[in-house]
Amino acid sequence: MVFSGNEKELTEMKFRAGNLSIEIKTISHRIVHELKVNEENLRKELRATLNSLETTATNLATTRAELISAKSDFADLTTKLNNRTSEIVDIGKMPSSCSDLQRMGHKLSGFFSVKGSQKLEMVYCDFYPNQNGSMYLSLFGY
Repeated sequence: MVFSGNEKELTEMKFRAGNLSIEIKTISHRIVHELKVNEENLRKELRATLNSLETTATNLATTRAELISAKSDFADLTTKLNNRTSEIVDIGKMPSSCSDLQRMGHKLSGFFSVKGSQKLEMVYCDFYPNQNGSMYLSLFGY
């Protein structure tokens, strides 16, 4: 009987071992499935990240080209401005002509008050020279 008790325990242990084996296989299959799903999800995320990175790189290259163009435009405008700008000079008196105003640093055409023979006069100075290099002066109110 001792032997039959051992047989019963042995049968029970075989049964438990069989159940554990089935449970281990089930868990193993579930883990393998979860790993495959996780791997596929990670691949999808990686593809999305790669696409985003490629888009960002393209945008960066475009922005870099625009910046280079803007720098070039800025340099051209700076050169043009410097060409239109002369050193400001204090002539030590009230300006009496467009030439005096230009020597004082005025570059934009417009209306100015200048000292006339008796009083202040309103004049229009065109600082863009004509073909012969002279400036246009027009008196107003006369």
